[in-house]
Amino acid sequence: MIYYNDSPPMGLFNRFINDKCLEDTGAFIIKKMPEQAHEWKLPTITEENETEAEMAYIGLVRSRSLYVSGDTLYFCCTFNCGFFPHAGFTDVDEAEGTALDVIGKILFHPPGTKKYDLTLSEIHVNYQYPRESENYDPLFPGVRVSQMLYPAFGYNEEQRHKKLEEEAERFLRQYYPGALETVSPVPLRRIAEDKMGLQVFNGYRLPDRNDSLGLTVFKTQRIAVTDEETGEQAIIRFPRGSVIIDANTMWDCGFGSFNFTLAHEMYHWFAHRVHMAFMDIMGRPDDYDAIKGHLESQADGVGARILMPRDAVIAKYADAVDNLGGDDADTYELAVTECAAFFGASKTAMKKRLHELGLHEETRRPAVRRRLDIVEMFTQYATDKGFRDLLDSGAYRYIRGFVVRNDPRYIDGDGLTLYAKEHLHECTMTFREEYRRDETSDDALLFRKDAYFSRTADYDRRMAESPELMKKLTEKLAKLKELYISSLESQESFCQFIMPIITDLNTKYMGLDVQDEVDDGFKEGKLVLNPDKRYRSRFFLHYDFQTGKTIRITEPEVFQDKTLVGYKMFEKIRRNDWNNPDLDMVMAVCAGYHLDEETTEKALLRAGYLLTQHNPRHLVFRFLTAHCRGEYTDTGTFNTLLILLGEKEIGTNKHEKKK
Repeated sequence: MIYYNDSPPMGLFNRFINDKCLEDTGAFIIKKMPEQAHEWKLPTITEENETEAEMAYIGLVRSRSLYVSGDTLYFCCTFNCGFFPHAGFTDVDEAEGTALDVIGKILFHPPGTKKYDLTLSEIHVNYQYPRESENYDPLFPGVRVSQMLYPAFGYNEEQRHKKLEEEAERFLRQYYPGALETVSPVPLRRIAEDKMGLQVFNGYRLPDRNDSLGLTVFKTQRIAVTDEETGEQAIIRFPRGSVIIDANTMWDCGFGSFNFTLAHEMYHWFAHRVHMAFMDIMGRPDDYDAIKGHLESQADGVGARILMPRDAVIAKYADAVDNLGGDDADTYELAVTECAAFFGASKTAMKKRLHELGLHEETRRPAVRRRLDIVEMFTQYATDKGFRDLLDSGAYRYIRGFVVRNDPRYIDGDGLTLYAKEHLHECTMTFREEYRRDETSDDALLFRKDAYFSRTADYDRRMAESPELMKKLTEKLAKLKELYISSLESQESFCQFIMPIITDLNTKYMGLDVQDEVDDGFKEGKLVLNPDKRYRSRFFLHYDFQTGKTIRITEPEVFQDKTLVGYKMFEKIRRNDWNNPDLDMVMAVCAGYHLDEETTEKALLRAGYLLTQHNPRHLVFRFLTAHCRGEYTDTGTFNTLLILLGEKEIGTNKHEKKK
């Protein structure tokens, strides 16, 4: 047979098909000709002579559909084919021509192998293969891609945003459909490691020449990195499917930046694996820097939408605004902060996402403000001793962004009374935001905050002129001193002190009152006193009416769920065998069971700790447990606040992966 092209094919994939797959395609068409030639409606080929017909020429016209799913490319290419009606013909001009759509798929092997497997499956007369619409080909799963085999989202801004949303939904539908059905944060690391088979490394610093905070390893290779703990440089062999997040990302740029970077790299692996394998076979073109820009832009756009799913963000933001109860700039800023903390994103990223969804417009906040988010609140608390004393005295409480006078007229539980909402000027503090010119910069237009907020009143003077406030603070300090002295005299250990408390709380969390016997297994919840064989502890049976299954939950499981501390630690507390608990573990137990300020102080003292205002980490613990109990419910939500305030998590036993 004769292969020819009137003109060279345009595009890298077309060249790939023309150079590497044309002969296989011709052989496939010839093989199918006896059973399909009559459908091609060639006048010179009849039922009598179709077995004798030969292919005269074949040339690639264009690639009509290119879709990628996983490591597989699905395609439909149109070929211009000519056939001789009988054997022995040699004049190409006498051949009868037709355009045929050939459908197939290519499985690309990992980069570095330069291998692929071609499978051809169907032939149709041009434009006759089944399609539901112009934009959707039912035969081809995945996402439509360009000639470079990376997703094709177009350049029209509106269309591009629509495609980015669809691609994020495709990712979530495959790996975490719950994010499309309920309002919940997306557990990126669990998806990456447990469902995508990726290895996430975040204990190394990437080279300075690396222009991003993360790196996806498409083929096993050696990479120069710096160990975060030792500071030593090393060249480490990372296996294919590794995701390296620079160790400084979490603490220098924030938890939101870490999550965004992880989502970005996960999408690279999800959507760009075929592209990287294809580049390994065909070689990178001279303008690859521009192509790399497209890949990074796609990973940014889809990664943000994976981290912050559209419907979940809309519902959470509406709920946050409704709960905060207000219609001013501060209310919306607090709602943004709450959404950012919930989804594990930065405030900047959340604002951008809400703006894209038409939910949040940037407005210039007034110089005098009445509400602060938790980061602003802690900054004021940490930098202003007078304000800290005022809050520590118990005269004011931080509730829903307000700093409210601690009085039953204004505070009801963890919320404001109706009277307080109608008389905010009477019971809440205001703060004035101030900026000053940055003297270190040559740019006259640059300003920076002198502090987060200047004081509208002299807190030191307010304390001095208010004997009742000074008395409250003095009494509180005296009580703390008394607790400290009594803890030194007491022979009671931390385990002895905390075990009765968490036993009572476990009973509460596990369902009903303690029962000696249970009537039947069809109650929605029941508590059993029979000991569990492994942990010698009570267990809770929960009957799920939807699945018809009874689930057994032990006390150690409740303990781990609330505190993020392992099962074995619960048994150590039960045996009074936790002799030297570290501060983070003690805080994990106290935060996990949402203990009040006084009980937390007693537990810390029994373990030998006294939170001081001179240690930054102590100050954060003190601020959260004393003034922000309404902002967390367990160690998981407590960790979210810690990360927002720039501190590391507590209660987890995870370590960075090292090679």
